[in-house]
Amino acid sequence: MTEQIIISEMPVDVSTLWQKINVGADWETTIRMYLDENKTPQDTTGWAMEVKVKKLDGTVLKTLTVGAGIVNTPAQGKFVITYAAADTATITVQQVKVTVKVTDAGAGIDYLAEGIVDVYFP
Repeated sequence: MTEQIIISEMPVDVSTLWQKINVGADWETTIRMYLDENKTPQDTTGWAMEVKVKKLDGTVLKTLTVGAGIVNTPAQGKFVITYAAADTATITVQQVKVTVKVTDAGAGIDYLAEGIVDVYFP
């Protein structure tokens, strides 16, 4: 499943961004960062992003980072997040908590998004 999310303000409730994860299928999302009302891309040179997928009890199922499941295209302010089918196939719960943390080049950390996402089994 591929979605595109455009963000100019933080934080965002992740459950409004991602409605579901299908077990055994790639879960891919593009997040675009903007300086203003979706007109000027934020230069994300040197930025880091971390996405954690957890059980509701806090047990981490997967951590994705730039270079390991996340691709950063700085000039476009674009992060592509891919939670691979082989990894989603290991989910055994009906809901997960997803957090998205961004660290800018100046080491300022912001929680971009957080929320509960439903898991669907084939």
